[in-house]
Amino acid sequence: MNLKSFRDLLLEELRDIYDGEQQLVLALPLMAEAAVLPELKQAFVNHLEQTKQHIERLERMFLQFGESPQGNPCKTMQGLVAEAQDIIDLENEADPGVLEAALVALAQKIEHFEIAAYGAARTYAQILKFNSIATTLQETLDEEGKTNKLLNKIATQSVNPEAADATRSGKALREAVVSVLETSHTK
Repeated sequence: MNLKSFRDLLLEELRDIYDGEQQLVLALPLMAEAAVLPELKQAFVNHLEQTKQHIERLERMFLQFGESPQGNPCKTMQGLVAEAQDIIDLENEADPGVLEAALVALAQKIEHFEIAAYGAARTYAQILKFNSIATTLQETLDEEGKTNKLLNKIATQSVNPEAADATRSGKALREAVVSVLETSHTK
């Protein structure tokens, strides 16, 4: 890592983001496959396509700088991807609704990291008067914010309440009893 100038700091931040986005391209299909709710699956698939666009934008930025995007592994994303794998590995043991809630929470952690990273890089670019770079980073930052809002909507309006409701003690038993009683009354 080279931090001899503020420009170096911007480049290292962009390298970190670039590596993180590369890791995310590998993780999102696994998260989409583990999701059950169609809306959540689609959100992961859409974010995968968006992430590929973010990588292309970053590559164009590195071309403008005449620099390589390689060289700064994103340890934060490594940890988040490992956490995603841990959650996915519990697929056969966990309640599906609770697993889905965990996936949404993890996806939001990823979004919050990306928002922080892109925001820092955008600010550095603004200070350095790299206006086109700053504008592009802001565009990506806006997209990450929209994804986070969508995940929050999915979490609060369906996934979290359904997971909580489905795993309340005694609820499943009550529903089974009501179902049996309703079936016996219709015969």
